[in-house]
Amino acid sequence: MQTQLYFWNPSRYKNELKIVLDYFNKTKTYFENIEKEAKEYGNNLYSNYRGNEDTDYSAVAEWAEEESVEMYQNLLRMKSNHLLMTISLLYHTWEQQLIKFTISELSHDIHFPKKALHFGHVQSIFQLHRVSISRHGEKFENSNN
Repeated sequence: MQTQLYFWNPSRYKNELKIVLDYFNKTKTYFENIEKEAKEYGNNLYSNYRGNEDTDYSAVAEWAEEESVEMYQNLLRMKSNHLLMTISLLYHTWEQQLIKFTISELSHDIHFPKKALHFGHVQSIFQLHRVSISRHGEKFENSNN
């Protein structure tokens, strides 16, 4: 028996990916003003510093500036990690979509435990149908082209 993979309901899958985009757009706003936030942090440190008559305020200003730069670097790292987490979430969602799609299509003709199928199996099934998918960032392509 010859089987086919027929992608008959792409809107369902687009909606799942849109949820990830919505998550990213809602959460990225936290990182929109990291320069300003870091500068305000340093300014607050300086202005709230309780010195006395022996305090060297140029040293305090230098210390506050260093703390501000460190805060900026931390926020920048968090911003980068936020993007990387979103990319990972997109990939994981896409991988789960391929698994669900394959289970849905195969279960019309074959009875098997649904939890027994993992992404490695899905890759093999797609290759048998001459459709190449990759785990390493290459695009989804049909090898018949």
